Amino acid sequence: MSHLFTLLFALGGFVVLCLSMHRHQEDLLGRELPAGQNRLLRVAGWLLLAAALAVAVRAFGWGVGSVAWTGHLAAAAGIVLLARVCQDRRAR
Repeated sequence: MSHLFTLLFALGGFVVLCLSMHRHQEDLLGRELPAGQNRLLRVAGWLLLAAALAVAVRAFGWGVGSVAWTGHLAAAAGIVLLARVCQDRRAR
């Protein structure tokens, strides 16, 4: 269960960080968000990544937890990247 929560927090973090970028806002929302909302999205994204680290470390300890967190970060980043590529190809 810890792996699932770590992955979900990491995935949520990367999705929110993706939405905080002007380029992706244009593609996904059709407009740019104000600076205050961008800042809030960036903070929320980093907090979700930190929460993923906290879950992994609590479940597995610092040694294994940090390695598991890194692996989940890579998987979550890959999922977000593939989702963006698929969305971009469907939009064309």
